[in-house]
Amino acid sequence: MAAEQDDVIRHLLQIEDEASELVKEAQVEAEGIIAAAKARTDAQFKKEFETVSSEIEKNESLKRDNITASHKEQLQQYKDSLTAYKKDFDSFNSLMDSLLKA
Repeated sequence: MAAEQDDVIRHLLQIEDEASELVKEAQVEAEGIIAAAKARTDAQFKKEFETVSSEIEKNESLKRDNITASHKEQLQQYKDSLTAYKKDFDSFNSLMDSLLKA
């Protein structure tokens, strides 16, 4: 009877060792699956991030160019309006003479 109990206990310990080994193998496999999934998602994120950031940079560059062109056009229009404005030097000189002599 004691031998039978010893055999049962040894058998249960052997089953426990096998179960422990299965759990370790499953854990290693799960870690591998998780690492592979993380690598895939990181690569996908990087690819999509680069796509989005490239699009943002392109739009920003186009907007900056449009603003620069608009600014140059408005500045040129202002300069043209100043050039086209009739200058009355005689009246200006009279005003300056009257102010400075006062």
